[in-house]
Amino acid sequence: MPKTAVKTKKQTFSLDKEVVIELDQLSKKGSIISKSDFVEQAIKAELKKKRDEWLSKEFARAAKDPLFIADVEAVQRDFEGVDSESARMIE
Repeated sequence: MPKTAVKTKKQTFSLDKEVVIELDQLSKKGSIISKSDFVEQAIKAELKKKRDEWLSKEFARAAKDPLFIADVEAVQRDFEGVDSESARMIE
């Protein structure tokens, strides 16, 4: 199966000298495929962590919002019959 081309955009960042040295060492040892790939994966992991933290805060805030709670309860009541019917089909 042919590999689809990945769109990339060249960026310039300043990194701590020690980080660059360690990154170079890992690259020379063959511990990482490429420095760019390693940096991209590290950034993606940090972005996911930040998104998850934001989402957790939003869920916590929503759990204290009376209008949100009332809306969720109304939806649960509206779908109560359908949910129980589906549950019987699964059993």
